[in-house]
Amino acid sequence: MGKIAQNIKHLRTLRGLTQEQFSAELDITKSRVGSYEEGRSEPPISTLIQLSDFFKIPIDALVKNDLSLSDTDTFIDIGNQRVLFPIRVDENNNDVIEVVTQEASAGYLQGYSDTEYIANLPIMSLNFLPTGKHRAFPIKGDSMHPWVKNGDVVVGEYMEDPKRVKNNRCYIILTKE
Repeated sequence: MGKIAQNIKHLRTLRGLTQEQFSAELDITKSRVGSYEEGRSEPPISTLIQLSDFFKIPIDALVKNDLSLSDTDTFIDIGNQRVLFPIRVDENNNDVIEVVTQEASAGYLQGYSDTEYIANLPIMSLNFLPTGKHRAFPIKGDSMHPWVKNGDVVVGEYMEDPKRVKNNRCYIILTKE
């Protein structure tokens, strides 16, 4: 549980809470919060459940991922699960687009919510795009729409709400097959 200490502190800080305020919210002592954040002790499963409920994130994201790589607690709902959707920014705090290269595409379905995986993807910027959660995918092959050619790079914006899908538009759909 090496990442849990920094994740607790990071998420608490993102919420703008002091250790005292945070401990009051969770009904645990301030010294216990300090102990968790400094890695002197690890929270029991009952406290992990409390933390998961408080931050509205899955326990595995709290335990497995380095959430400090993201300056936001951006999570998306997929089915009945809430998963981290890391967003990277440049030195001017502008959104950048992660490029899921052919080499990275095989692991994308397992890694799209892993901040370390996303941090290792190459990036690009397109200033004309609106703010949003974008990813870019290089095209390999010629089985796409006539105007999408081998070697092109398509950029898509993540859509949380499938009701936003419209007829006569192109979409990138990721499947496990």
